[in-house]
Amino acid sequence: MKKSFWGSRILPCFTATCFLMLLMGCETVPSPHDSEFPTAADNLSYPKSIALLLPLKGELGAQGTAVKEGFFAAYYIDAKERTVGLPKIMVFDTNSDRDVLPAYQKALSQGAEFVVGPLTKPALDTLMKAGNPQIPILALNTIDTVSESEIYQFGLTPENEARQAAIRAYKNGSRKALLFIQQGTWGKRVADAFSQAFVHEGGDVAEVVFFAPRENMAEMVKKSLHIQEAEVAAVQQAARTGQGVQFIAKARDDVDMVFMAAMPTEARQIPPMLAYYFAKSWPVYATASVYSGTPNPKLDQDLNGVTFCDIPWLIEEPQHNALGTPDTTVQQLWPTQPRSQTRLYAMGVDAYEIIPMLPRMAVQTNYSFDGATGVLTLNERQQVQRALPCTKFVQGVPVKLANNEE
Repeated sequence: MKKSFWGSRILPCFTATCFLMLLMGCETVPSPHDSEFPTAADNLSYPKSIALLLPLKGELGAQGTAVKEGFFAAYYIDAKERTVGLPKIMVFDTNSDRDVLPAYQKALSQGAEFVVGPLTKPALDTLMKAGNPQIPILALNTIDTVSESEIYQFGLTPENEARQAAIRAYKNGSRKALLFIQQGTWGKRVADAFSQAFVHEGGDVAEVVFFAPRENMAEMVKKSLHIQEAEVAAVQQAARTGQGVQFIAKARDDVDMVFMAAMPTEARQIPPMLAYYFAKSWPVYATASVYSGTPNPKLDQDLNGVTFCDIPWLIEEPQHNALGTPDTTVQQLWPTQPRSQTRLYAMGVDAYEIIPMLPRMAVQTNYSFDGATGVLTLNERQQVQRALPCTKFVQGVPVKLANNEE
């Protein structure tokens, strides 16, 4: 078993449920959904000093700030309960990926015993290529490189959502998938993750269609469903025979479901086009990217029936009536910040809460806890895995599904 990183201190609260209850002044109690709630015997503790390496200005400034504020929100809630043994938090701005190594060295020189960050894949790659770290690191992204012994990877990866959508789709009876994927490296990773998981379950991916933003979605869907090909074939047959040919338009018959990875604007156009081109009965699955994070029933009516998996803070009912909704709680905490960053706020909360658990998670593969971003476990690559609740749009609003619901 790995040695403990630091001295002993037991946290009063480890779950998103506890976090929300603390915010509202409620008694802190373990979540009934925790698979194993930490006890005094677990000897979970924090280091004396933690360094945050995040971009706080520039292109990723909003994202880095959201993570930072979520991290500090969890820290301040912890401080409200006990003042002894709290870690010192130092923040370093990694505005550029080139800043990560100087920031890391500066954190070491100032006595950091643990690092949270960096946020981007290139910065993480740079840090990993620098060699075995002197102190533990919780990176806030994931890359394929196998982690050094003290580097843990925690990211809100869409690949995670895609794999869970694939497993759920197969479980619900789908066997032949058509994928609509936004062009780019992000889309390619998502398509690969879904395809691998779906094929592993026993399904087949009939076709992957990549589209560009602002593309003519109607033409893209029509072409992908082979409607135009059937029309052309009927006309050609009529020309050859000199006789009229009865043509009944229908979608291709080698597909029974759709998976899409798209932003809300493009995603909202696909289900209506499927219905128009004779594929209304096909179930549609997606990544969480289809949902902006802010309820918008008027616009999201076009996503009715679409299933996706997302963080608990956005789609689960609160554990206690006095809490309001998680979304409301986020508004109370950060009223001036954009609601679109809710997932990153939640990531910051979990980044703080997971620190003392990492040694145990590294040696106990079945150890998990309910976080704000999902039920968290650690795999053999030292990557944090998130089991997510799933939801389906009903009347333009995401409604949480039970495990056995389609």
